[in-house]
Amino acid sequence: MRAVVNVLVLAGILLGVAGVLSVYVRDTVVDGDEAANRAASALAHPNVRDFIAEKIVEQLVAAQPNALAARPVLKQVVSGIIGSEIFRPVYEAAIRDLHHTVFLGDIDTFTVQLTDMVLIVRTQAAVLSPELSAQIPDDITDTLIEVQSHPLIEDAARATSAIRFLAFLLPLASVVAFGASIFLASDRRQAWLRVGLAIIAVGMLVLIAELGLRELVVRQFEDGAARDVARDFWNAFVSHLHIWVLLITGLGAMMVAAVWWMSEPADLTARLSQARRFLEPPAGVFPRLLWVAIWMLVGAFMVFKWQEAARVIVTLAGVILAFNAMAELLRLIAPGQMGTSPGLKLPAPRPALKWLVVGGGLLAAIAVIVLGYLAIGQSGGEGPVARPFDPRCNGHVPLCDRRLDNMTIAATHNSMSNPEDDFVLANHSKGIIPQLEAGYRGLLIDLHYGIESKRSKVVVTDVAPATQQERELLVQELGGAAVRSAEELRRRLMEAGGIRDVYLCHVECELGAIHFSTELERIRAWLEANPREVLVIVIQDHVSPNDVARTLEAAGLAKYVHSQVLGDPWPTLREMIDSGRRLFVMAENDSGGIPWYHDAFTFTQETPYTFEKVEDFNCRPNRGLPDSPLFMVNHWVTPALAEAGGLANSAAVLNERIADCREQRGLTPNIIGIDFYTQGDVLAVVAALNGLR
Repeated sequence: MRAVVNVLVLAGILLGVAGVLSVYVRDTVVDGDEAANRAASALAHPNVRDFIAEKIVEQLVAAQPNALAARPVLKQVVSGIIGSEIFRPVYEAAIRDLHHTVFLGDIDTFTVQLTDMVLIVRTQAAVLSPELSAQIPDDITDTLIEVQSHPLIEDAARATSAIRFLAFLLPLASVVAFGASIFLASDRRQAWLRVGLAIIAVGMLVLIAELGLRELVVRQFEDGAARDVARDFWNAFVSHLHIWVLLITGLGAMMVAAVWWMSEPADLTARLSQARRFLEPPAGVFPRLLWVAIWMLVGAFMVFKWQEAARVIVTLAGVILAFNAMAELLRLIAPGQMGTSPGLKLPAPRPALKWLVVGGGLLAAIAVIVLGYLAIGQSGGEGPVARPFDPRCNGHVPLCDRRLDNMTIAATHNSMSNPEDDFVLANHSKGIIPQLEAGYRGLLIDLHYGIESKRSKVVVTDVAPATQQERELLVQELGGAAVRSAEELRRRLMEAGGIRDVYLCHVECELGAIHFSTELERIRAWLEANPREVLVIVIQDHVSPNDVARTLEAAGLAKYVHSQVLGDPWPTLREMIDSGRRLFVMAENDSGGIPWYHDAFTFTQETPYTFEKVEDFNCRPNRGLPDSPLFMVNHWVTPALAEAGGLANSAAVLNERIADCREQRGLTPNIIGIDFYTQGDVLAVVAALNGLR
């Protein structure tokens, strides 16, 4: 019978290893969506990005040999796209299509078809070089990346149905084999221990098998660079398998520990009674001092960090209960064998060893508490701590008694436009929340309707420029190649269907877009975290007022908006903060009569906003009325260039322009809108205008 039991354990190990690998392959390779997600995660590796960029550039140069001289610039454009969030949905869609093809029939070559990739390249190439964009032929619609197949992958593709069946059968067979080995064993305590060790072996063998298969696959590629790419792809697909190995070996270790340490009946009440010994001071001066120090630290932690302490205590209690339940399960499986077992030569724990375990457990508990506290602190987790009163308004006490119409705020132009959100020719290095954190209290944003492609998640503007004149202005700003590519991309993606929504984007959502609702939710969270701040938002609106109101209300900002009647006295910042109405919103085109959605150029008069260079700045009247209560200075250069932004935002240029505006218009700016918020001396100049310096 012992031989039968051993054979069952060995069979359980082999079936377990095969079962774990089958389940993992089914969930990560056979499943198309998960395979696309894993393949996209490989883009985090520079080797993979360089490989894909090289393949795309090779195809573009082959189609237009005249572009060979510009290959380095083209490689820079393509690499930038691949490293951005724009590329990931296009790539995932291509992998899903490839997956569908691979698992339906025999193929000799893997072709990754990146639909719309060329149009995206043309659009963004136009930013660096309109001439280069124009050289890319119009008849190229898709980018193809061809990778030679491998027999191992072809065999796996043909074995799809078998893998799904084995992923169900093999783990079940492994469990049955292990269960039978316990049932047939004469000493079930020993059998339980044996199964625990076998489960640990399963985890270790899975890890060894993964390492072996990786080397087998990687070595099929002769080129060193190709090997690196293959290894990065492999790691992207097996990253979670290592977590599975830890869980499996942990389960086996827990089973072994339950046999070793819980041989006695699982009397939880008795064990809790024994735990009282930890509360009793030990003999000896030094042990007592150590006991006092430990329990003082634990007590202080539980008082001042009671929520974190509760998490730790509940977690430890859960582990103890689960461990105790496993010991009781052993008693049910092997009644009468949970005492000393003649068939198992395990030494009884000695008193010194027991105290070592107790001390080690105490130290482990302290470590868990300390590490848990540090982890919570790192993640920013805090309990409901009372917030001390802050007398400041927008960061300064003197501003509390000022009104919006007799103070100055710094504002960002095209606030949403930043490279981290994949905007082309971005106006800022980071997004809206970092701008607010830096001290800017005005946001000049653009809203358009956009449609998100169901296939590639690219956002397209659903309405082209209304007039030919508007299109010509856009061509002057971005170049004809970029506009033509964006229009073609819009046409194709709209035909494929999509969801219409309100987006933050500048004229062409194809060149960068963020869900308006997403950004409003971030602003609402920021306002909640900063209850003494007043914000102004000016919207260049190409959407209906009702959609603006709907989105703002859905984001939870309705309770913050302030309604100002023209001609009525303005509240002070303190009054706006005390009332909770500390968000002032204006629309450039149509406010729709919504009380809190103010007409921008009834309340605001401004300067011109299109300047090719810093020397062109002037203070001539533009939109707005001579008696509009707020004065806005548009202080940026078009197109947005960081070098010009740094000069424009310098104290010398700003102070000179403000002095000119005071002389020519008799007005001090209430809002100064700028690009590249991290550059220059904008905040220092604004502070001086407010009398804070």
